[in-house]
Amino acid sequence: DILKANVYVFTPKGEVVELTAGATPIDFAYSIHTEVGHRTVGATINNKIAPLNTSLKTGDIVSIKTNKNASPSEDWLKIVKSSHARTKINAYFNKAKKKEYYTLGKKYVDEELSKNHLDFNLTDEFVYKNFVKQSCENIEDLLVEIGKGNISPKTVVAKIQGKEVDRELMLKRQMERASRQLKANPETGIYVEGLDNAKIKLANCCNPVYGENITGYISKSTGIIVHRKDCHNLKEVDSNRTIEVYWADEVNIKYPTWIKINGQQRNSLLTDILTHLSSLDIPVAEMSASSKGLLGSSVSLKVLVKDINALNHLMVNLKKVADVYTVERETK
Repeated sequence: DILKANVYVFTPKGEVVELTAGATPIDFAYSIHTEVGHRTVGATINNKIAPLNTSLKTGDIVSIKTNKNASPSEDWLKIVKSSHARTKINAYFNKAKKKEYYTLGKKYVDEELSKNHLDFNLTDEFVYKNFVKQSCENIEDLLVEIGKGNISPKTVVAKIQGKEVDRELMLKRQMERASRQLKANPETGIYVEGLDNAKIKLANCCNPVYGENITGYISKSTGIIVHRKDCHNLKEVDSNRTIEVYWADEVNIKYPTWIKINGQQRNSLLTDILTHLSSLDIPVAEMSASSKGLLGSSVSLKVLVKDINALNHLMVNLKKVADVYTVERETK
């Protein structure tokens, strides 16, 4: 029923505005004009001041108060009901964040140039020649990616100096950092309700990371072994020996897990992969690589990540590396 799916309200001039049921004055403001929405500071409904999260009803007369210096709040995304308003608010923050990333990226590059006593002005031609494989075609693209942490300013300086990244040194430093982090964070960040001192271990077969759906398996000798719920090894166990386990609300741990990268056979593929990992500040604890001849090459990496979101972000970025076919979790 369209009357139940929508509400019909009036502007102070008597014009009818159709909105999604449950819509708020913010939805109303964005339906009038994007700038009205962006500059909204208050609203009146039927000549009475009302909160911006008020649900509008058919027949309401809505007036919006604006201020030219006002801007949207990210909290509005929890309030609005219409996809139109949500799209406009997201677009505003995406644009603002892009500007922040650009400024941050420029700062990082300037600092790295100064550290290396280099006087160099970036050009679109330089960026396209050296970073088009990372989807950067101009200076703005590059600085935004650096600001996001997807490309390291050290890589830019290396390109300016005409140097190749020392793959072995990079891997050695990443492994040393990973080793230190593993030793410094022995806890799992997992608890079992009703058990204060449970002996808990993360499964080596599926290597769960914070935020994933997990299940505990009661082992006779090693306590509770925690698996991802989709781990193929859980299909083989007695369900009577499984137990519910939970992630703690806050953890400060880096979790080891394996990923497998398949790509075209070329000499610099591993270097490009390690460069991406370095720019994202992802330590590598172990690594193995194999060649499949004409079928390409395969790289297995044991990386340390803080949670599933960081892991997904890493995998999405590794797929952007030229000549990479697939990036997937590796289980044993």
